[in-house]
Amino acid sequence: MDIETFLETASDEQKAVVEKIRHYADQERRLADRIEEIYAPYKREIDEISEMMHRQMAKFSRQNIYEQGMAAISKERQEFFEVGRNIAQQLERAVNLGMGELRFIRKHYEDYVDRSLT
Repeated sequence: MDIETFLETASDEQKAVVEKIRHYADQERRLADRIEEIYAPYKREIDEISEMMHRQMAKFSRQNIYEQGMAAISKERQEFFEVGRNIAQQLERAVNLGMGELRFIRKHYEDYVDRSLT
C-alpha cells in the first residue's frame, strides 16, 4: 500500500508517526549534505596528497588531514547518527501501530532498525 492511500484512513497517531519519520528523514538529508559540504575541502586535500604518495611525509600528512576532517564534522556526524536512531524509533512505533505493510516502512525498516521486519 502506498502512503497516500494509507493516510486517507490512518489514525491521528499513525499520521503523527508518518510526519515524524518525514521530519527526521529531511533532517538526515540536510545533515548528510552539511557533512559532505564541510568535509569536501579535506577530501580534496587528501586526494591531492594521495597523488604525491612517493614523498616520505605524504602518508603522515594524509592521515593528519583526515583526522582534521573527521574532527571538523564530528558534531554533524553525531547529530546524523542521532537522527538515524530517531527514525528507527519511529519506524518501530509505526510497525507497532500496524503500519508494517506500508511500502516505505518495509523499505527502510531493516536499514534503520537493523533487523528484519518479518
